[in-house]
Amino acid sequence: MKVNSAIETIMSELKFQARSAIIEKYSATDADISEDGFTYTVSEVVKYRHPYGAITTDVILSSIYREMIYLCVQTVPLSLLESKGGTASIVRNLNSTWDIRTPNYPVAGETLDIDEILAQIAIYRTLSYLGVSAYTANAKELLTTYKEGLVVPTEDEASDSLAFRFSSDGLEWHDTYQSGDMYFSIGRNAQWGNSIPIGGGGSSGGATKFIQLSDVPQTYSAGKILKANASGTGLVFADEQAIKKTFLELNDTPSTYVGGKFLAVNSAGSAVVFVDAPAGGSGQDALVGYQATMPYDFGTETSKQFITLDENTTFSVALNADGLTPKMEKDTIYHMQVYPSSYLFSFSDTQIKKPASTPAFTGSEYAIIFNMMWDGDDIFVFNINSYN
Repeated sequence: MKVNSAIETIMSELKFQARSAIIEKYSATDADISEDGFTYTVSEVVKYRHPYGAITTDVILSSIYREMIYLCVQTVPLSLLESKGGTASIVRNLNSTWDIRTPNYPVAGETLDIDEILAQIAIYRTLSYLGVSAYTANAKELLTTYKEGLVVPTEDEASDSLAFRFSSDGLEWHDTYQSGDMYFSIGRNAQWGNSIPIGGGGSSGGATKFIQLSDVPQTYSAGKILKANASGTGLVFADEQAIKKTFLELNDTPSTYVGGKFLAVNSAGSAVVFVDAPAGGSGQDALVGYQATMPYDFGTETSKQFITLDENTTFSVALNADGLTPKMEKDTIYHMQVYPSSYLFSFSDTQIKKPASTPAFTGSEYAIIFNMMWDGDDIFVFNINSYN
């Protein structure tokens, strides 16, 4: 693990803990907390600064190093094994064949001089030491996992070099640690031991952030959304697709409206198109025809969305006890379609509110379509049209 990554991990957790504590204690908003996450300010006056704000990079580095030395005493870092008679500084004697050398002090830009899984334990223990006690159990459990998978070479194997390999899933392996790796294995002479979890998952110290998972992006992209990748093996960030808000914006509909046309499915059965109005009785069977003397009983029409009256119907409207007013629901739009055949059709009642230039329709029009609505006082007729 890189030293810089270790510092960033610890500092990020300290900022998160400090910010959470300030919000809980003072009911503060994000705007009241400084960018570094440690200071609570009201009207540009500092009200509180969390103690974590005093922790410097040097403090973090010295704490990590102290925990590395602790791990050299508590377990056997395989990367620090030194054959007897070497010149390296020694932390302790292991057996008649091996010593454990002193790890190098952490330096920014370099790699922590200890086994990868022990580096993670050192970070957990550092956070615990600095006051984030929730990591104490994580460090303990992860150390137990390491010890259970530990195989120390014997004296006869002292000349054999140890090898390490890493994996994100315990199946596919590579020689160096990569971001997202969750397992490692120890081997010698091409013989490999069991896979050992790095973090172990769950309370054993698995991923604590979304971007630490192995099948998701490793960095956040502002303004992007998540979607499955082309191979269906993980998630990626992508541009948000524009939401279709109108009928014309859909991919399988006309791009413009055409006056007097009807909607129909194209011959290929793949889209909707505008076509001429059906001739004669074509398509009329789908409409419901009413042969009742008006005023029509609107209360029996369940949908109130399309009422069709054929040429045998006497159609009239009036604002009286015998007319439509008692039958129409207030503020409900009724869509009317009338087939006048050979007789004149018009709106003659002066109490009906309609466009000033409404024409008188004759039997030359195949059908007349209009909307009606009662507002409690007047009946309004609007959107009058005809076709043949």
